[in-house]
Amino acid sequence: MKCVYSKLAVSALTLLFILGCITENLAQQISSGTFMYDGIERSYMQYTPSNLEPNAPLVFNLHGYGSNGTEQMFYSNMNATAEANGFMVIYPNGTNDVNNTPHWNAGLMISQTDDVGFLVALAEYLQTEFDLDPERTFSCGMSNGGFMSYHLACNANQTFGAIASVTGTMNQNTFDNCNPGQAVPVLEIHGTADFVVPYLGAPNIPGWGNFIATPDVIDFWVDNNGCGDFTEAELPNTDPNDNSTVSTKIYNDCNGNSKVWLYTINNGGHDWPGAFFGQANQDVNASDVIWEFFSQYDPITNTIEAKQERFKISPNPTSDILQIENAHLLKQIQLLNTNGRVIQSFATYTSMIDVSDLPNGLYIIQFITNNGQISTQKLIIQ
Repeated sequence: MKCVYSKLAVSALTLLFILGCITENLAQQISSGTFMYDGIERSYMQYTPSNLEPNAPLVFNLHGYGSNGTEQMFYSNMNATAEANGFMVIYPNGTNDVNNTPHWNAGLMISQTDDVGFLVALAEYLQTEFDLDPERTFSCGMSNGGFMSYHLACNANQTFGAIASVTGTMNQNTFDNCNPGQAVPVLEIHGTADFVVPYLGAPNIPGWGNFIATPDVIDFWVDNNGCGDFTEAELPNTDPNDNSTVSTKIYNDCNGNSKVWLYTINNGGHDWPGAFFGQANQDVNASDVIWEFFSQYDPITNTIEAKQERFKISPNPTSDILQIENAHLLKQIQLLNTNGRVIQSFATYTSMIDVSDLPNGLYIIQFITNNGQISTQKLIIQ
C-alpha cells in the first residue's frame, strides 16, 4: 500500500493514518524504549526484524533538526530494509537545544548535550541486551542526523564502524577538529538543489557555523581513508516524473576496505530518496543504498578480503621456511592440497612453518581467526 502526505511535521492524526499503511506484522515489531544517560531519560523507537539472529547488525537512524525518531522511522521506511536483511534499527530522539528545538549536538554552538556519549552508551546497551554485533554497528541520518553521523565518525568510530549521511554534511567545528585515528567507511547522499543544507556548502549559519561543501567532505574522507582510484556512473532514470537523476562516485580502493561513496541527486532537494511523499528522488531507495554500503563490512563474509591482506606469507614460492605476518591474530593455520584435503595443521600463534618435507607443487594455506573467519591464499612449494 502506498500512502501520500506532504508534511514532515507529522500530527497525531497523520501518524494514525501512516500506521494504517504499514502491514500488521511490521507494526507489531515496532517498540519504544527509554535509556538513562547523564541524568536524563532519553527515548527511542526500535524495529526488531522477525528473522533477527544472534550477533545481528545494529543500525542507528538519526532524525533531522526539529523532527523525532517516530517521524524518521516512517519517513525513511528503513524498517522494510531491516526486515529484508535481518538487522535491528533504532531511531533515537534528540533533546531540545537552546531554541527548544529537537536536535543532535554535532559540535553545535546551540547545545551542551553530550550526544556522542549518549549514542555510544545506548549502542553498547543494545548490543548486550539483544546480542548484537559490536563490529557491525552503524549510524546514518537525515540532515542534522547526517551531521551527527559524521560527528560520530570523527569521535566514536570504535563503536560506529561506518556511517551514512542523507542531506547532511560536516560543520566547520567538526571538520576542523576531526581526527578519526583510523579509516572510516563513509556514504553521502545529497541533492544539488538542496536549499536547507546546500550541496556546495553555506557560510555562517547561526548556531551551526559554516556548512562544508559536499565535495570537500568527500575529499576529507578519501584522504583520511587513503583511497585511490574511483569510478563514476549515471544511474538509470527509472522515474522521469521525480525531476531528478542520480550520479555516483565510488572509491573502493581504500585502506582496510573503508570505502567512500557519493550519491549525487542531480536537481534533488532536501529529501530522503525513495520516501513516498514530498519531492524525493525515486530512482534509488536511500535505505537500501545505505544497507548495501553497510553490509560490505560484515566480519563473517565481506571483510575476508581485507583480512587476507593482513595474513601475508613470504617467501612465496618457497622450499624451506614460510613466514606468516600477523599470525598472532589466528586461531589455526591449515595446509591443504588442491583437492581440499587438510595435509597439516599448525599450532596457534605459529609465525614460521617448515615446509621443506613437502613435495613440490601448488597448495592452499587456510587462515582461521579467533572469530571463526576463514580466508585462503595459494602457496607454491618448489
